[in-house]
Amino acid sequence: MKTMNKILSIVFLGAITLTLVACGSLQDDDILWNRRRDAAADNHGTAMNFTPGVFEGVGTGGYYGNVYVTVTISEAGEIVDIQVEHKETPTFGGEALTSTLIPNVLKYQTYEIDAFTNATLTSNAFFMAMEDALGNARAGSANVTSGSGMTFDPGTYQGVSTVRGFGGHMTVEVVVGADGSIASITVVEHSESNDWYNMAVPVITDNILTTGLIDVDGVTNATYTSNSFLSAIAEALADANGVLNTGAPSAVGGNFTPGTFVGVSTVRGFGGHITVEVVIGANGAIEGIEVTNHSESSDWYNMAVPTITENMISAGTYEVDGVAHATYTSNSFIDAVREALTNAQ
Repeated sequence: MKTMNKILSIVFLGAITLTLVACGSLQDDDILWNRRRDAAADNHGTAMNFTPGVFEGVGTGGYYGNVYVTVTISEAGEIVDIQVEHKETPTFGGEALTSTLIPNVLKYQTYEIDAFTNATLTSNAFFMAMEDALGNARAGSANVTSGSGMTFDPGTYQGVSTVRGFGGHMTVEVVVGADGSIASITVVEHSESNDWYNMAVPVITDNILTTGLIDVDGVTNATYTSNSFLSAIAEALADANGVLNTGAPSAVGGNFTPGTFVGVSTVRGFGGHITVEVVIGANGAIEGIEVTNHSESSDWYNMAVPTITENMISAGTYEVDGVAHATYTSNSFIDAVREALTNAQ
């Protein structure tokens, strides 16, 4: 009987211990959840500007499948509502979406925020869906100057994208005719699905051949394929000495009117328009370029503006290359300088 009582006492104490451990575990989970929630809000990108409208996107690779979003952009270009459909678990993936990820996107006006720890698959699928919906709704994604065209050195060029599509990198061959215009674009190698490929590549190819520009919009709902295809074309033509035909002055070293000239970009960067002040010396050459107003993030700004400024002053013209991976900031800055120099003829 004493032996039985000892066994019952051990079982009882064990049950109490397990209960306390379980309670402690639940409390720890609550603390960890709050820490993860706070961590997801700690790091975020610069607020973006978008084109007004309602945009839909899908992200693959969630824990239990795809994540679908419907995003509403106000007339002011702000994200005002995000509706999401998913099959994630309500207590983890679902909670991460509703309590943290969506509120942070609305708060910071960017989907470039940190993933939620231990809900990484859900987070990544959500980010992919947001990029799919809003990748082409970013203000400033339009062409620099519609229909103005570019000219390149004649020849056949091949490029491999630095940006991955859904299936991987893409390889293209671009033929530039004797007149310097793009004559044809052929995809040599890719691993995209037929649906994404056929949705994006023919449309973008047609737009490039029609406008003569390589900085054209991607195709909504095929963002990854679009970006990879455009990246491959840019890589192919990187050494083809492309020149934008704007009709603005292309003076080189000494052909501008001396003075100080202000220009505001007609092309938006990630944060908005850029304003510059360009100083032309007595010899008609560009002596200095100063940005007087911008809303770009410090990362994109520092990546693009100092390099382009140095190249412009050295070359004596605004017709220089932008900086890879800072395309929007580059295009807006170059356009602002072009606008300033239009008044320096």
